[in-house]
Amino acid sequence: MRRLLESALYAAVYEHDRWKSEIGPAAAALMVTDKTVVTRVTPTSASQLR
Repeated sequence: MRRLLESALYAAVYEHDRWKSEIGPAAAALMVTDKTVVTRVTPTSASQLR
């Protein structure tokens, strides 16, 4: 359920015309993407988030 809501929220924000034409390009201009490091965190079997 949580992942479904997160994906629906993601689509509602990032697929919106205003995001694509105004906000996204302005945000991209502020980021240093060639130096960005993304680390995905996964819960362990003992985690309550699992």
